[in-house]
Amino acid sequence: MRVNNRTEALAVALLPQKGVLVQATLVLAASAFTALAAQARIDLPFTPVPITGQTFAAILVGALLGSRLGAASMAAYWCQGVAGLPVFAGGMSGWAYASGPTGGYLVGFIAAAYAVGFLAERGWDRRPWTLALAMLGGEALIYTGGVAWLAHFTSGKNVFELGLYPFIPGDTIKLLLAASLVPSGRAALGALPMSGLPTRATGWTLALPWRWLYCLGASLLVIGSLLPWGTDASRQASVNGLGAGEGVVTLIAAGLGFVGVALAWRGLLAPFPSHLWQSTVAIVAGFVAFFNIIHCVADEAFWLSSIGPGLAVIAIGAVVIFLAAVGEGAPEASPAGGRGR
Repeated sequence: MRVNNRTEALAVALLPQKGVLVQATLVLAASAFTALAAQARIDLPFTPVPITGQTFAAILVGALLGSRLGAASMAAYWCQGVAGLPVFAGGMSGWAYASGPTGGYLVGFIAAAYAVGFLAERGWDRRPWTLALAMLGGEALIYTGGVAWLAHFTSGKNVFELGLYPFIPGDTIKLLLAASLVPSGRAALGALPMSGLPTRATGWTLALPWRWLYCLGASLLVIGSLLPWGTDASRQASVNGLGAGEGVVTLIAAGLGFVGVALAWRGLLAPFPSHLWQSTVAIVAGFVAFFNIIHCVADEAFWLSSIGPGLAVIAIGAVVIFLAAVGEGAPEASPAGGRGR
């Protein structure tokens, strides 16, 4: 729906009513989601900045709610933490934390949500790659504020090594995940007459290239779970993926990926549920790879210089599945103006 030459954000466009009470509910729900994401925390020994899910929440909220409501949600989240609610990373709260080394990132969330929402309202949320660019800009705002404020607490240390470089791999995964969900969700919901979103003649078949990409990604997960993940620092021995619980989880995820492809191939799983199925598989596998790479840095369970190929192969497999899920979930123009089968 167009409003003043703008496209409404996905969550707003779906609402039958758009009064103040409904908007306030959206803002509080988004701030609660951010607080939940903040509790997924990994502390690094060399920096006061933890790895959390807040960045993911901020850019996703902006894309879903738009500029005004997205920024309001992040501002509400900041106010809740300053007021004493345990919503910051690790259940922290209070002015002392909000003005501490990570305070710049918290303020950056507000700017990022506004920027991503601003671009989403102008159609950047229709395709994964344009939304990814918008979210990349949002993350740049987060780190601009965060690193600039962190510089006051570094005592001459390299602020980029403390507040930027260690977080690039994880934020790349968060960005790809968020950018893949919104456009395909908008496209799928737009096919429903009751959604209020613009509809168009689209085809929703599970195209052959995406099926094979799913199979390739799942195969990479299997291979990665069998390859060495790194060298145990205490035993000086190579550790295979199946030697850890995460490797078994990855293998199970790969099996579920193959099951999803088989069900879609047989016509027993509709394309959009298949998209969600495969995206979940990719999330699990990507988290396994990312968590273990961070594990190497934070806890020194593996030699950082000896990370094995297994984690890299799993990460690539997760990205391949994500790309396939995005391609499947996105609308395709039907031939001759007809509707796809």
